[in-house]
Amino acid sequence: MKVKCIGSLIGRSEAAVRMKAQVKGISLILRGDFHQSTKYP
Repeated sequence: MKVKCIGSLIGRSEAAVRMKAQVKGISLILRGDFHQSTKYP
């Protein structure tokens, strides 16, 4: 799942999703178009 997809699903911008993930300590390391399988809270 792309960060942009997560953002659109929860109604936030891509930057906001990345920032929230950083705050919560979730690694959104991109491998190709996909990040590691981490559940977004």
